[in-house]
Amino acid sequence: MTTRRQGWVFAGLLTVGALMGTTGTDAAERWTKDVPKTLKGDWVENGNCRDKSARKLVFFDGGFRWFKGKEAHGTVRGEYSYETNAARILFRLRETTEDEGQPRYEITLFGDQLVRRTVKDGFTEVFGRCKN
Repeated sequence: MTTRRQGWVFAGLLTVGALMGTTGTDAAERWTKDVPKTLKGDWVENGNCRDKSARKLVFFDGGFRWFKGKEAHGTVRGEYSYETNAARILFRLRETTEDEGQPRYEITLFGDQLVRRTVKDGFTEVFGRCKN
């Protein structure tokens, strides 16, 4: 009986997915240059916005800029994958073959806190939003 019930649940989910025109895989593979509104702005390591030497990330359409003090900085170009108002955002690099189109970072937002995890090795960093 349980197997039959599971089959009906699975069939129901497929029907809902077909009606909505998407599957879970399709939704996860939508990539855009548009930065999510919830991610725009300045994010500083550990939320220490007054520390001029703290690492800072600034997200924009098509990528993000990183800063470490006044001397070290760079731009990372890529694409975002996310659902509307989602707390979980994927970011993949553009113009690279090493990742073969796979996400480089998984970004999770908890209000004014951002957790950036490198997908490949699981390295995690915490940033806080700075009010401009």
